[in-house]
Amino acid sequence: MALLDSFRDWLTPKATRYWPLDNQIQAQALSGILTEEGIPHKIKRNGEALFGYAEQVQEGWGRLEAEDSFHEQVEQLYKDFLLSEGGEPEEPKEI
Repeated sequence: MALLDSFRDWLTPKATRYWPLDNQIQAQALSGILTEEGIPHKIKRNGEALFGYAEQVQEGWGRLEAEDSFHEQVEQLYKDFLLSEGGEPEEPKEI
């Protein structure tokens, strides 16, 4: 499985920004929205590596990454989703 993930990472254009996610439900919902819009993206969960749970405490549940060419679309969908859920959207962060 790790080999497949490495190959997928190699094929996927690199993102330079990410949007923080609070939980798996939020991640699944946003992933569904982006998939419907045809926007390639990745959901990465913090704390998957050894000793990574300290990262999860500091950084939150995970993050949404998308190609830079889709930045504006992702930004708007992310903000709209969080506002509709009563949350407060954060600005994207540099990777």
